[in-house]
Amino acid sequence: RKVLEGDMRQRLCVILLALWSLAALAAPPEGFTAAMERLQGDPALNGAKIGILVQSLDDGAVWYAKNEGLPLIPASTAKLVTAALALEYLAPDYRFTTTLAVDGPVNDGVLHGNLYLKGGGDPVLTPATFRAWAQQLYDGDDSANRPALREIRGRIVIDNAFFPNPDPLRGPGWEKADLPWYYAAPPTALACNQNAVRLTVRGTAPGAPPSVTFDPPTALFTVVNQAKTANAVRKPLEVLPNGTTVRIIGGIAPGKEVVERLSVPAPDRFAVEQFTAALRDAGITVTNDPALKGTAEPAVLLTHHSPTLREIIYPMLKDSDNHTAEQVRLTLLALYSLEPPVAGRYPIMVTNYCELSDIVTGNFFLVDGSGLSRQDRMSPRGAVRILTHMALSAHFAVWYHSLPVAGRDGTLKTRMADTRAAGNARAKTGTMTGVSSLAGYVTSQAGERLVYAVMLNDYRGSSAAARRLQDSIVGLLADQ
Repeated sequence: RKVLEGDMRQRLCVILLALWSLAALAAPPEGFTAAMERLQGDPALNGAKIGILVQSLDDGAVWYAKNEGLPLIPASTAKLVTAALALEYLAPDYRFTTTLAVDGPVNDGVLHGNLYLKGGGDPVLTPATFRAWAQQLYDGDDSANRPALREIRGRIVIDNAFFPNPDPLRGPGWEKADLPWYYAAPPTALACNQNAVRLTVRGTAPGAPPSVTFDPPTALFTVVNQAKTANAVRKPLEVLPNGTTVRIIGGIAPGKEVVERLSVPAPDRFAVEQFTAALRDAGITVTNDPALKGTAEPAVLLTHHSPTLREIIYPMLKDSDNHTAEQVRLTLLALYSLEPPVAGRYPIMVTNYCELSDIVTGNFFLVDGSGLSRQDRMSPRGAVRILTHMALSAHFAVWYHSLPVAGRDGTLKTRMADTRAAGNARAKTGTMTGVSSLAGYVTSQAGERLVYAVMLNDYRGSSAAARRLQDSIVGLLADQ
């Protein structure tokens, strides 16, 4: 009995010691809370809504909380949820599929019918992809029972039926001023070059208009070039897109360039234009005017598979690629959500995911995958919950590898470079006018893994003060 009592006392001591160790770990370092409060004293942030949550990933202890349940506009930090959903429902090795199909026979190199491009949501199709397809069609493949093609006596038809609505599906709440620019390009099931083009304005001789070129070349825009080349520029050059018209005003010095990326106003026309050009470059003539929309018949000539989702999510998070996020969102809806109407499906999908993942609902209301919408809401607690959940996921390695690294790459390449957070902190940024968010992971100097979200709305002026606060907080965490 004495042996048993001694053994029980020894076990009790071990338990108490373990509890004492956890308690010691649970408490943030002395002076930490005061330091956090001091960092928020910048007058430039007066009147801003600030939500912060810092939590230990090792034991779940909360180090600091302020307005952690406040629903805030997350901007691109919403892509954390998009990536989590994609990894959960599609899996890292998922590939987007595009097919080329015909509705008529091929005799002696001539297609007597239409050629269909059936989109499957691939976010990384480019004119180079189209050229590769055209060359494969020209060459033919006896082993695949695909005859060599020289002429199409029909039309090129774009099939966007894979997405739940045939029209461009920009998210609700996107600002009108954003729509002409590449970062707000419309998602479509068959998207070429992310439905965007690069416009380059180059100064020529003094007194002459600058040159204007598009990459890839396109005839879909009408350029009104009112700019002048001048040695002494009085008014800087501006590019003013409005639908299919691009007005260029102001001045530019000889040899200087201004480059802008524009969204294409008619993605189907753009895809037809680019694929028709690829066919002709390969030596395949198209005799009829192209159609714009249609539904592919099942006679498949060629099937294309994208890189894996793990490869596609990498730039989506590292570089905050809006178009990829929207292509992923709509692919998820196409495969896993049939009800209710399109506009209401994504918020329900997010809620269902949270419930299945034991993440408290009510921390998110997201209407798009990119975070461009000002209708989106996320609390700091919600961001931390997603980050914590993914840290326990089988897909964590893919997720973690895709997040920007402080002072090293992506949207954090120039931030926190001279702090202990450099090469250590990984986080997703989010920025739009009056909105700045940062949520991710960092390891303290003592070796504790921390997860954090620092979100600001309604500040005035630039985002510089908000970013200083975020960087200072993450730097402070790394110093502990």
